[in-house]
Amino acid sequence: MLEIIISFLTFVLLLVSLFLVLVILMQRANSNAGMGSAFGGGVTESAFGAETTNVLVRATKWGAFAFFILALILFLLYMSKKANGTLEDSDLPNIPVVQEESSAEDTAATAMDAFATETSGLVEQAAEDASDAAATATESEAPANP
Repeated sequence: MLEIIISFLTFVLLLVSLFLVLVILMQRANSNAGMGSAFGGGVTESAFGAETTNVLVRATKWGAFAFFILALILFLLYMSKKANGTLEDSDLPNIPVVQEESSAEDTAATAMDAFATETSGLVEQAAEDASDAAATATESEAPANP
């Protein structure tokens, strides 16, 4: 039964949305160059009389009010359906699950380990370069025997 009510209210919400779009497009802008003129702004004045602006503004207000009330009712119906446990996983959109991020301590520890590894590699490389430089220096200082 709840499914039928939700489906019906969703259909009504779509109709109200279309009504709002049409009513808003029929309104004239203050400079008389709005989309209302594309739909024949004079037609609305002949249909509703000289007070067309008031009628369209009133219709927009009531349409927006109906839209928000219907959206709120649909939200509450979905939440009650979920609370009752009748909302199945197949009814919900497929949203990817985000993995938990590691804590700041884990991130800091990983960064420190990477830094220590990189630093020790650089120290070893520097020690090798220094020993190579010392060996080259001692070879060049050795007296040459003719």
